[in-house]
Amino acid sequence: ENREGLIFNDATSAIFAMDIDWSKVDVTTYSWQKVLGGEGAHGMLILSPKAVDRLESWEPKGRALPKIFRLTKNGKLIDAIFKGATINTPSMMCVEDY
Repeated sequence: ENREGLIFNDATSAIFAMDIDWSKVDVTTYSWQKVLGGEGAHGMLILSPKAVDRLESWEPKGRALPKIFRLTKNGKLIDAIFKGATINTPSMMCVEDY
């Protein structure tokens, strides 16, 4: 397929409930609170090779990018994020009373 740009897919309500043609999307986001009935606040990100290439080649010139949104370091994908490393630690105060 010869297309420009990236196709984003917000699949929060569709993931695991509908068929997704993965060959047509580059970035998919979802959280498991809807279809899977889990708690909120846990976001998932699925990237195609094309999306990874774009991340590794794009530089936010002239604008600040908060650390939590940075998925690359020195022009390479931070693969630890996709192997279970956390970007920041959630506060346990939020679940203290439960």
